[in-house]
Amino acid sequence: MTSHPAITIHNSILNGQLLTSFKPWQIISYLLYFEHQGQHTLRHGGFSKIVSLKSLLTFLSHRKEEFLAFGCEIKNLGSVYRFKLPNICGICHKVGHIPSECVTSEVILSRRMLELEDIEFMVNSILEHKILIRKIVLRFNDLGGKGAKIIARLISRSDTIVELVLESTKIDDEGIELIADALGENRSIERIILNNNEFGSRGLTSMAKILKNNKTLRIVELSSRGNPEEATQEFLQIFNDVLITNTSITSFTFNARGLQNLSHNSISDNHNHNDNTIVDTTLLIKSKLFTNITRYLEQNRMFDSILSSAAIELMNKSRIFFLNIQGCDLSVRRIPFEIWAQMFRCFGEHSGLTTKQVDMIVKFSATRVTLSSTITKRDFLECVYFNKKFWVD
Repeated sequence: MTSHPAITIHNSILNGQLLTSFKPWQIISYLLYFEHQGQHTLRHGGFSKIVSLKSLLTFLSHRKEEFLAFGCEIKNLGSVYRFKLPNICGICHKVGHIPSECVTSEVILSRRMLELEDIEFMVNSILEHKILIRKIVLRFNDLGGKGAKIIARLISRSDTIVELVLESTKIDDEGIELIADALGENRSIERIILNNNEFGSRGLTSMAKILKNNKTLRIVELSSRGNPEEATQEFLQIFNDVLITNTSITSFTFNARGLQNLSHNSISDNHNHNDNTIVDTTLLIKSKLFTNITRYLEQNRMFDSILSSAAIELMNKSRIFFLNIQGCDLSVRRIPFEIWAQMFRCFGEHSGLTTKQVDMIVKFSATRVTLSSTITKRDFLECVYFNKKFWVD
């Protein structure tokens, strides 16, 4: 049996190599590295209740005391030496390779007690070495407003990040506004998680505003169990207006405490026409806006599929055809409708639509409502949404 050198972690300050220059997440990274290398035997000297590496990592992740590292060479098992630690990558904080050689696509650094200098070093490394990071997870690290400013710089300059998770990172309203401004310049991030942070209506409103121009974001999570602040009428009105033109966002979670979906439970029905019951006008307005928002998001989710996208594209094509006929476009009118119908059916078959669906869509596209010159995309989706027969065969 091959004997492996042993590394002992000790919580004494009398002997050995002090790890005072390392942060807790670095100590954890080294221990994981030694475990995965399989070339070292780990001992936990001075920890009477620790029986495994997992329990040691758990202990270290909640403690910031100074620790000692002891090592034993194979040839002399009783000697103590200062072993040379390998480099830690400034991007993914993994041990064993340097930033310029990093090929990771996901940075997962949850619960690592990162400090601002760690975050800034990571961001600078990603930008400097142009690493194609697609996902960053920093939940349960104390970023705050200053950390949000650093992350905002990465957001505004990156065109590869698709998912960003900043849950429980103590980001306040100012931090959310900085991130929102950066998202206004970003066209790659599709999902951003900001749950359980320390922002209020200012943060919510700033995130809603950027959705007017940002059509890349699909999922935004801004709920908070510990935030008692209710959604304001200003936020709901702005978000409602934004959704009239934004048909790409499919999920936007926030605290909806006190709001009612009137399509399911009307406030006016609850007072049973009792003259002594005073209906809160503000609540009624907010609930109407919330109802619209819920419906718009449901529509966006409904059309967020390859099949429904094909159906909408077919509607647009056939709608343009009928508009051209109305405009007496001779080049269009000279071609028999049977030829156009066959072209529409071929498109539908290629896109996965049935012949019945194609015929119904083309027929619907010829109605007065869809041919209106003032119809918006949201109006168009509303028409389709309330005619759900299109989506069942």
